[in-house]
Amino acid sequence: MASTKVQRIMTQPINLIFRFLQSKARIQIWLFEQKDLRIEGRIIGFDEYMNLVLDEAEEVNVKKKTRRSLGRILLKGDNITLMMSTGILFQPCVLEFFENQAFMAWLFYGGKGL
Repeated sequence: MASTKVQRIMTQPINLIFRFLQSKARIQIWLFEQKDLRIEGRIIGFDEYMNLVLDEAEEVNVKKKTRRSLGRILLKGDNITLMMSTGILFQPCVLEFFENQAFMAWLFYGGKGL
């Protein structure tokens, strides 16, 4: 019996960001060392350093459950911890998984020592 091996194609981060840009998807960005603040908006430009130009940007305070309109902004790549689509295709169970701050710290530090 022949074994079937499933090949997975690796997606480069820049390709995913480009897909967000092309589809004009609304995305949510988790900020480095700002666990209560998120930025939502549509990517209209980016560079190799993951600096993003966002349109219709909003600052979301998850603790106070408030939103503040920012308009068009430049978000430096070194402030980004996680980027995800806010669209209906996003699975809520994955969001729940990532909201575990211990896991986020583990992921950020290369998955060592958990």
